[in-house]
Amino acid sequence: MIRRPMPNSASVAMLSFLIERVPLAATDSMAREYIQSMKNFMRDISAKRAADAPTLKVDFAQNIYSKQIDGEQFQVMDATITTGDKTFRQRYQVRIIKGYAFIILFTYKADDDLQALEALLKDIKFEPAR
Repeated sequence: MIRRPMPNSASVAMLSFLIERVPLAATDSMAREYIQSMKNFMRDISAKRAADAPTLKVDFAQNIYSKQIDGEQFQVMDATITTGDKTFRQRYQVRIIKGYAFIILFTYKADDDLQALEALLKDIKFEPAR
């Protein structure tokens, strides 16, 4: 585990790694479709919850985009989630690897926390596929 102080100690920032099995035929070129389905799901849940929890809101900052992490191509989605008077942001970074969706998830409040989380990615090294 890597521990580094977050610049904005008043906020909570988190780095998570998620892995989900996807159809074996899935290729990395399908990562954009995978993350688009995540975006659609989040949008649908937000819309359905609006009647029950009118203070829940999910906004997407921009379109899905690509990014390199240790030379590997990831598809990226940024979301801002507001519930009541609390707002936080998430960055989903997805790559399909050998039948699994590998997701690097940042949850943060402040831009300086995002920069600190991004700095952690510089420590990640991918081994060549065998």
